Amino acid sequence: MYAEFLAFKKNEPENAISLLKDALKLPINEFEKGSIKTKLADILVYTNKFSTALIYYTQVQNDLKSHTIGQMARFKIAQTSYFKGDFEWAQSQLKVLKNSTSQLIANDALDLNLLITDNNGDIKIGVDPIIGADAFFGENFDRASSDKYLSGSAFNLSSTSAFSITVSSVAPSSVVVRSSGGIA
Repeated sequence: MYAEFLAFKKNEPENAISLLKDALKLPINEFEKGSIKTKLADILVYTNKFSTALIYYTQVQNDLKSHTIGQMARFKIAQTSYFKGDFEWAQSQLKVLKNSTSQLIANDALDLNLLITDNNGDIKIGVDPIIGADAFFGENFDRASSDKYLSGSAFNLSSTSAFSITVSSVAPSSVVVRSSGGIA
């Protein structure tokens, strides 16, 4: 998608946001609209506009409840809440997802739920900004152009952490734990 290229490769998220908002004005079906809103919300998370992103994810979740797109939006709501540090809300969303979605989403929901439960919201263990963004945005994420949007972002729950933990929505059942000295 061209908007992903603009946001993550060319580091022009504002242009990508504008392009996607214009696309929403076209006569498209509900599934295309849900996909565009999800991409728009992803880019809004990238630019630290979490509240607006959550609104778009929620719209997709409500419009496409029983479709995979809606289920993925619900997971991204939980994931964004986790990155914001709202562990209780994220966990409540993940509990629903564990039982009612596709195997891929259920596995990711279970992994993130276990991470929150095991750490009990302990912010001594946080998400490294680059590692967290890499997992959230997947292969489209360009590390070289990320500094502007990720420095001091909510992805960094603890700047003094000896560990960083990431749950991937790209690869099912994967949790990456890294210590300051490499992979733990």
